[in-house]
This record gives sequence, C-alpha cells and structure tokens, in this order.
Amino acid sequence: MNKKALILLALLLVTSMYTISIAKGASLLYSVSNTSATIQNQYYQINFNLTKGASIVSWNTLVPQTVQLNSLEIPSMVLSINQSLPGNLYNQQWRATLINKGSNYVKMLFTPINSGNISVYEFVTASNYYPYISYSIIINTTSNNTYIKDLYIGIGGSSLGNSWSFIGSELVNGIPEYFIGNNSNSYTGNFIKVLMLSGSNNSYTSMIGLNFVSPTYASVQFLKGYINGTPAVNGVAYTIIDIKNISLIRGSSYIIDFNLYESQFNPELISLTDSLDMVSQVYNINGNITNLINYRMIINSYLNEITSLNQSINSLTTKVGELQGLVSYWQVRYNETNQLAGSYSYRLHKSGEVSIGLFILGLVVGVLGGAYFLKPKPSETMPLKQQKKETKKK
Repeated sequence: MNKKALILLALLLVTSMYTISIAKGASLLYSVSNTSATIQNQYYQINFNLTKGASIVSWNTLVPQTVQLNSLEIPSMVLSINQSLPGNLYNQQWRATLINKGSNYVKMLFTPINSGNISVYEFVTASNYYPYISYSIIINTTSNNTYIKDLYIGIGGSSLGNSWSFIGSELVNGIPEYFIGNNSNSYTGNFIKVLMLSGSNNSYTSMIGLNFVSPTYASVQFLKGYINGTPAVNGVAYTIIDIKNISLIRGSSYIIDFNLYESQFNPELISLTDSLDMVSQVYNINGNITNLINYRMIINSYLNEITSLNQSINSLTTKVGELQGLVSYWQVRYNETNQLAGSYSYRLHKSGEVSIGLFILGLVVGVLGGAYFLKPKPSETMPLKQQKKETKKK
C-alpha cells in the first residue's frame, strides 16, 4: 500500500466518524444575547438569565415529553460570594461567551461584568449524551490583598405539591454515608452528592441534583418552602451549599467542578445522572429493576460497541503504523537503488568515453605505425640508383 492509499484510508475513517457524530449531535443547539443564553440537547432546554447572575431560570426536560411542573421563575442554580443567597453576584449583569462548539458538545463562559477585586469564571459544558451540565468555577483575585470568602451555590425548584425530600452523600473514611431529610435542616461534611426529589406520597416525579467531581467540604442547608430564609409559596425548595473560608491570594485560584441536573423521575435519567445510589435511599427501586436492567443492557451494549470500535481503531492504527514502516523501508531501498543506478550510469558513461578514446588512440597509433613501417628506408634506395647508373654506362 502506497502513501496515497494510506491517506485515503485515514480520510475515509475520519469522514465516517465525523458523519456519525453529526447525526447523533444534530439536536445540540445554543444561543447567546446580552440578557440571556440558551442550551438545548436531546434531554433538556436550559435558559440562563444574564441580568440575574447567569442563574438558570428554566430547565425544560425534553425526555420524556411531559408537562412541566415549574410554574414560577425559581432559579435552578444561583451563585454568590460572601453573602447568603441570592447575594451580590445574583443581582449583577453577567456576560456569556461561546468558548467551543463541537457536533456533540458546547462550552460557554459566564462571568460577571463587575465583581470588584474578585474575578469569577463559570465554564459550563453541555453534552448531547448526558442529561446534566458540567460546571467548572474558577475564582481568583488580582489584588495584593488576601481575601477570605465563602462561596455559596444554590440549587432549587418548585413543584405543584409541597412534598420535597433531601438526600446527601458524605465521604467518611473513604466510604459514602447517606442522610435523608424531609424538613428544613443543615448538614456539614465532605460532600459527594446532594439530591432533591419532588412528588407526593413517596411517588416522585422530578429531581434536582448536584454531583461534585471531587469531594468538597461544605455546610449544606436544605430549605423547604423557603427562598433565602424567607417564607415563599408552597412547592418551593432550595439547597444551599456553603463552601467556607476560601483564601484568595494573588497568583492562586480556587477551582470547583460539579455536574448539575434537573430531570423527570425515570430509570434512564436516574442512571445517566449517576444518582441511582441516592434515589435508592428513599425509593424502592426493586419495582423498576427490570427497566433499569434494560437500560443498563442498552448502555452496556453501547459501551461494548465503543470498545469494539476502539479495538478496531487500535488495530487499524497498528496496521497503518506497520504499513508506514514498510513504506519507509522500501523508500530507503528505492533511494539506495536510485543511487546505485546513478553510480552505474556514471561509470558506464565514463567507460564509454574511455573506450572511444582508446579506439581513436588505437586508430591514430595504427595509422602512424603503418605509415612508419611502410615507408622505404634510405639504405634500400641507394643501391637501386647506383644500379641504374651502371646500367646506363654499359
């Protein structure tokens, strides 16, 4: 296989992969304006209000298709520094900037237009494969002063009923421990996940949760029927995560990563949001274990296909490497052969010139030699003249 064939094979592989990605990610959309931003994938449509701290003011679940429960503009996600929610950042104008966009993901940056000596960067990534969005929040300062701040993250929502349950997962000596609350309460620990479930009579209809990428030590407050400690309409609930005493020094940053989701209560989304262990604390999952097994089988089937494709790609990569090695080997041999052919041609050319020169030299030598040897000698001509004279005298 020559180089052109290798390049053609690579282009075919890349083109086929790109085509598959486009097909799967066709529903991933986004929009940005001065006052709002929207991200939509196959699971949700999320609207960010840039006039209210880039908070999520609506999260419409698209899978499964259901009537939305939220009737109020209750932010699903708000952020504040050193103030209880909603706080200073919530009451500011933010801006949204597209960072990157692929066929199956979109990454955006949210940042307040004016946050004083403290800089806040929210990187939000949405994938078409998952029903959650990923946050990476970076906080730093350019001031020479040292600041000790609290970071408040609030997640909340509203439902038609007033039945909310709270579940927290804390890492204790490397082992997850769970605690459950049905009324307003506070907890402190090394948190892994928090989850709020809404419904009635232990029949849940929707869920809002936050999963930390790495355990985070914080104080968590579950507020049922309250917003920022103030009584609100029935059906509203908030979980406020207070990460205390963040030290901000010039040249260093505080970074926190988590996944946030709000979805309908069904086996597929429970599995895809990685909240199965949380839900099982309050809900008898055995009744839906068949569905969960089916979803797991589908997921495992996809994973097996991905593994098989990866193995095929690795095998093809190895073959391409081997073929490239052969191409390099024969290229070296070809160059060597060209050099030898050039050398032989040069030698043959020189040999021909020498042969012609020797031939001409031989002719010259032969002619001169023949002329020399055929020329009459003086000793032979004198007696003949004397013979002629003697003959005349007689």
